[in-house]
Amino acid sequence: MSYKTLGGKALMSPRLLQLLITDDKETSIVVMNFIRSIVELSGLLHIAENDICCFLDELVYKLTSTSDAIIGRSATKTVNALAEAESRVVHLLNRRFIGLKPLLKRWQFKGFQPELQKLLSFLTAESAAVTEEQEYHAAAVVIQSTFRGYKTRQMLHRAEKALSSLQRKYRETKAANMQKKLADQQQRALQEQLVASRQLALRNVRNKHLHYIGILPAGALDKYLEGREFEAATKIQSVWRGRQERKKLDSRYKDAKVVKAVIIIQQAVRKWLARKRTERMRRLFLWPHLSDEKHVQLQADILRWREQHPMEVDSQARQEERHNRARELLSMHLLTARSHQLKDQHITSLLTRLEIDSNLLLNAPKLHEASAADVEVYHSFSLPVSFRAREAHHSQLKQQQTRWWQTYQEEHDDEESGA
Repeated sequence: MSYKTLGGKALMSPRLLQLLITDDKETSIVVMNFIRSIVELSGLLHIAENDICCFLDELVYKLTSTSDAIIGRSATKTVNALAEAESRVVHLLNRRFIGLKPLLKRWQFKGFQPELQKLLSFLTAESAAVTEEQEYHAAAVVIQSTFRGYKTRQMLHRAEKALSSLQRKYRETKAANMQKKLADQQQRALQEQLVASRQLALRNVRNKHLHYIGILPAGALDKYLEGREFEAATKIQSVWRGRQERKKLDSRYKDAKVVKAVIIIQQAVRKWLARKRTERMRRLFLWPHLSDEKHVQLQADILRWREQHPMEVDSQARQEERHNRARELLSMHLLTARSHQLKDQHITSLLTRLEIDSNLLLNAPKLHEASAADVEVYHSFSLPVSFRAREAHHSQLKQQQTRWWQTYQEEHDDEESGA
């Protein structure tokens, strides 16, 4: 005999129903747990419908009559187990207990809400399949609500992070603005303090000068004012020259870059020329391999050239004669060189004088426009000479201050124009 058949016989026993009907709390709970265990193991296939109705009547009676939450929970679980084990139990519940649903509301919030909801679903369903579908629907609702809650919590977490990031950035921006504002205030205060100190220093200097003027004697006042004017002019000139020099810094930087680039180019060209010279010398000294016949032919050519061009060897008397002749010519040159040099200087001075006179005549003013200074220039012999010497000196200084590549370009242009 299998355990399923044994369980069916136990459920069909009238003694079990008597034990279920008893008013003892612990006995009722044990019997209901026993019935639920048998139903879960063997099912209700071999149980008659009358026996099932008896069990349902007693269980529903306990649900509607008692107020004990433990008995109500055990009875609810037992009814749910019977409904899950056999679909006809659901039909019996819907047919026999139509008004049970309102009576079950008093068991809400008693600690077994899921079992109660399941029993209510059996009462509203027409079959076990519908009940199972409702359970699936309820599970889907729970899953959806859980997922939506998860997504909502994630969204709230992201929003909280974004809000904290926004607050941090706002605080940082506000702190930076406050710091900038404070720095601006400090800068303005420093500028105002600097202006006030300058005004105070200027006022003190003026008061000092006024005090000096007040204590100086009348004869020394002009000298003092002249010294002050000289100091002011010196100060203005120094400021102006400093400004002009600062303006020239960019051009000087550019000139320095050009000079540096030219130096680098010159270094590269010299290195390249040195390499080429070394290669050329190496090619000159590295003779190719000559055969014996070629070597004999080259030696014969060398001997033939030496026979055709013999070396002239002077005698001792001939060399002494040439030496004496060179000494005489050198002494004669030394005797006449000074006179020739003086003649050349006289000719150069005459040509310069002619050039200066011609320039003066070309630039001479008209008679009605001539002044005493012009007359002095034409009467004096030293002024044109000094003027010419000054021009030559300025041109020489300018030539020395120019860059070497500019001088080279001018010389190249002069050679081309001369050619």
